[in-house]
Amino acid sequence: MIRQSTSLNLRRRQLEHGLSKRLADVPSFRRGYIRELREVLGLSSSNLARRLRVSQPAITKLEKSESEGNISLKSLRKVAEAMDCSLVYALVPNTSLDEILTDKAHEAATKLVRRVGHSMALEAQSTSREEMERQVSELAHELKQSLDKRLWESD
Repeated sequence: MIRQSTSLNLRRRQLEHGLSKRLADVPSFRRGYIRELREVLGLSSSNLARRLRVSQPAITKLEKSESEGNISLKSLRKVAEAMDCSLVYALVPNTSLDEILTDKAHEAATKLVRRVGHSMALEAQSTSREEMERQVSELAHELKQSLDKRLWESD
């Protein structure tokens, strides 16, 4: 299990490094990439329609669906190829992957320790705040290291 955890930690660091290095400055366009790229390339919607073997209104529909977030990856890939572009698809974390795991582990550990603490309080065996914080810290570390499924059950 430790070997798998070490391997996952390495993969996580490599993924994070690659994402932060390559995607930090990727712009976004309110009207979408299709329309923005088409216009800066001087490609009319009619010309793009011919390249894709669709009607001009189909291009307008594609551009609208992209700007609304409803376009399929398959459609985006076809449009990209027609404009001599590549489609790059990525999920980019809002914070570091390590920070996401640390936060999730702390949330899950807090919930688990509180649940046990509540039961103990009912039996007049409550623990001090400092002891509960220590337990949360230790459990959070264990949950994070093992990538315990309970990390994502606290939502």
